[in-house]
Amino acid sequence: MMHELNMFEEIKDYNEFNYKENSKQVISAPDNAEDYCQETKEFKERENNFDKILYADTEAFTIDSQGEYIKHKCYMCVWADGDIVKSSRDVNGLVRYIHKCYENERHVTKKNNLPDKQVLIYMHNLSYDCQFILKEQYQIDDMIQNNGKVLQFSFSIYNQLGLKIQFVFRDSYIMISSKLSKLPEMFLSKEEQSVIQKEVMCYNYYTEERYLNNIGDIEEASKYIDGHSKQEFISVLKKSDCMLDDKHFDMQKYALYYCKQDVIVLQKCVQKFAQLLKDNMDMNLFNYISISSLALSYQLKKQCFDKSCKVNGLLRQFLQQFVIGGRCMTLNNQKQILLFKKLLDFDAVSLYPSAQYRTYYPAGKLYTLTQEMIQYYNVKENLFDITEAKNSKDQNTLYLEVKLFKGDDFIHRGFPLVSQKIEGVTVVAKPTLISKNTNYFKTIFCINFNYILTQCLVASPFYFITSSNLLGIESIK
Repeated sequence: MMHELNMFEEIKDYNEFNYKENSKQVISAPDNAEDYCQETKEFKERENNFDKILYADTEAFTIDSQGEYIKHKCYMCVWADGDIVKSSRDVNGLVRYIHKCYENERHVTKKNNLPDKQVLIYMHNLSYDCQFILKEQYQIDDMIQNNGKVLQFSFSIYNQLGLKIQFVFRDSYIMISSKLSKLPEMFLSKEEQSVIQKEVMCYNYYTEERYLNNIGDIEEASKYIDGHSKQEFISVLKKSDCMLDDKHFDMQKYALYYCKQDVIVLQKCVQKFAQLLKDNMDMNLFNYISISSLALSYQLKKQCFDKSCKVNGLLRQFLQQFVIGGRCMTLNNQKQILLFKKLLDFDAVSLYPSAQYRTYYPAGKLYTLTQEMIQYYNVKENLFDITEAKNSKDQNTLYLEVKLFKGDDFIHRGFPLVSQKIEGVTVVAKPTLISKNTNYFKTIFCINFNYILTQCLVASPFYFITSSNLLGIESIK
């Protein structure tokens, strides 16, 4: 089924298997940079007016009676629609439930064959749960994936009166990247947590044979529980009224209770997160698939990228070659000890907000350097003259493709700045050292930071950005 939906891509090259950046072809800078630039438009939040928002989860057998791992087989699907919590043996029960909600409504003609009703269903780790939906052979309308993970997909059905109902399944983990068990302490009060919490589950004890027999051995099941004691398990069995006697429990009843708790936890926490975003940022959670897209939209809304340009096509591909993974580190990667002093950074784990606060966003269109400009900037004094002459808040930014020459064997930097492409793979040889003997690497040197340039040669045209602005500072703070 997944092959038929083109969810797999054939690996044709060894480097594709080992590296994300697998292109061996180095892309050169286009001559007409300004043709690849678009001014950012005024932000308008795109509304997704879902008729219903549900939360769902599945449970599946993973091993057989001999303890051997098997192809996962769904035996339960639970969903919450407001205060209504329902269950069925598989995901078809969820589809039938939605169909019944709209069985008496008629089709209304819309432009572009848009659905009459649109239902959003959140599942935590959709990449796993989607396997039980896809095998039912619904005609998929659209699927969004990233790095092998399914972020969202949709399919449509029709009722007897021609009403088109679209099901949109979305991964809540992409929006809130934390284990389901951690969500209550993130979003719920202590009082709410005492009532709503993810419970204990002996996943690998559940086989199809035991489930149908429906008599679970408490002593044996306790061996399959990680991070919880036998007494904790018994306590939950009593609370859920699943004890048959002192030694046995109702497996089907407890599985239903456990799955319902998961769905309610997901529902309450996502709803609370959505309310926090609405109250504090005036953003609609349900308009976005991932936390990244939501964060970008918020920055656009707060005009963080005002006067900046979007780049596309060949220019975007060229710039992408200079992007490497980041890391959180102090100057020269040395330990800093501060006693009784406040940290200046917003977050000691992710320093991106701190960098955004301190760094000037390039603004304006990008223009290709002329040969006359290249000759001018190949004079070292002219390069440094830019930084000395310009005010730091209104400073031209010059990006150059350079080649080191002469000087010492190594140029020391406080942070890793330079990477090079070796057979299509981005490599940083040493964190704070740049070798002059590196065989013609490409990098970006920004004249905003006058400690970067020592001895270098402007090798070929790059881009001149007309202005730099410190944007969105109050929004970032």
